[in-house]
Amino acid sequence: MNIPSFKEYLSEDKQTAYFTFGRMSPPNNGHSKILDALSDKASGSSYFVYLSPVHDKKKNPLQYDTKIKHARKMFPKHARSIKADKSVSNAFDAATHLYDEGYTKVIMVVGSDRVDEFEMRLNKHNGKKGPHGFYNFENGVKVVSAGSMDPESEGLSAQQRSFCVDNDFTGFGQGLPSEMPNTDARQLFNDVRRGMGL
Repeated sequence: MNIPSFKEYLSEDKQTAYFTFGRMSPPNNGHSKILDALSDKASGSSYFVYLSPVHDKKKNPLQYDTKIKHARKMFPKHARSIKADKSVSNAFDAATHLYDEGYTKVIMVVGSDRVDEFEMRLNKHNGKKGPHGFYNFENGVKVVSAGSMDPESEGLSAQQRSFCVDNDFTGFGQGLPSEMPNTDARQLFNDVRRGMGL
């Protein structure tokens, strides 16, 4: 039986990328759980956070660059992993981008309620060219649970937008990390309201 050397183990580790994709409209406490789980599961390996560039007044009020800025401020320990790349508009684009970067294995981390959906959809395209491009990962795309519901589908982001509609900064603040400075929280609140045309 061949036991890989430490050097081979390190090399293999570098070929595995962990990632997540989300709307973060707006970023909130629920997203911090996803990012912490992503970092824990990567355990020293590269991990990437891609955000949707979609923008509209109703469900995606933050402009892309503004969203990236707020996410990096809100989650400082993950800031370097939050990628600013408008060409990545969905999970398929993210997988293609990582494949093009030379990763041979990829693991996506999502809320527990979205594991089956993403695993089925991403593997359906593994090894097949499509509008997103092409990726072909060894053993397909693995999708694992962050151990919590997806903050988008659970309604945390919708609740935060609702607080903005009601001009309720106190309620909005309860959905943010406690260590977030009040000035940053207020700026996010104002940017969401502005994006919603309020």
